[in-house]
Amino acid sequence: MINLTTLLELINKNPWLNILFIVLAVLGIFFTIFFYIKSIRSRKPIYCIRTINLVKEKTIRVDSISILFEDNKIDNLSISKIAIWNEGRETINYSDIAKNDLFRIESITHTSILDCQIIFEKNSANGFKVIKSENNRINIEFDYFDKYEGIVIQVYHTGTMSSDLLLKGSFKGTKSITRNDNTLRLFPRFIYEMFKYEYIKPYFVRRTIGIIMLIFPLILSILFLVKSSSPEKIIEAPLWTKLSYLSIITIPYWWLGYRFVKRPVPKGFNIFEDEF
Repeated sequence: MINLTTLLELINKNPWLNILFIVLAVLGIFFTIFFYIKSIRSRKPIYCIRTINLVKEKTIRVDSISILFEDNKIDNLSISKIAIWNEGRETINYSDIAKNDLFRIESITHTSILDCQIIFEKNSANGFKVIKSENNRINIEFDYFDKYEGIVIQVYHTGTMSSDLLLKGSFKGTKSITRNDNTLRLFPRFIYEMFKYEYIKPYFVRRTIGIIMLIFPLILSILFLVKSSSPEKIIEAPLWTKLSYLSIITIPYWWLGYRFVKRPVPKGFNIFEDEF
């Protein structure tokens, strides 16, 4: 019968058992957190904005060129796509909106909202409507929407950036509406412009970079932990030192890789990522 001392010595002499126990411990923590989060029922209204500027003030400083909207001259013209969805497991009903803080799109100072329309609705039963009001905002009405249900709204305005538009409103049982375009911010626009859209889609480039970031630490781990047949190629260092170095390298790569691979919007909202 193997006693505890013998078992501990066996574990200490076998580094792969140490690695196995570490992996199992990490997986145990991960799945505990994962299933806990999955069990939480909450309302999570999320939105994401993409904007393209069609006309800038400096491009129409020619007397023979004039841009009009309803007989009024405008200096800038931009199109924004705004994706809105529920990422929580709890259904959002229209009655959940605070009467003193309605669900709406507003513009910052000096930006005028010209027109809007719904270009995608995940579930027509949700009954979404967008109503442009006279006080330069768009009111959003609906019946309800469940997890990963929502709409994409196309807005014409005189701003130049996505930050010129804001989604506002208060929902019962929810702290605030969350903007979820950090992935787009991590991926600079000039990288998109390096590729021709008709051959390579921007989201394909983004996900390819994300997959490379996820795989790279695994390749590095194999080279770092597995002993080479050539003695001069062996990395001499204690196992725990190697694992510490790998953790420092792996965690940032996996975090960035996940952010790139993860869809900025739910499945089915492809029109949001399509070019204007």
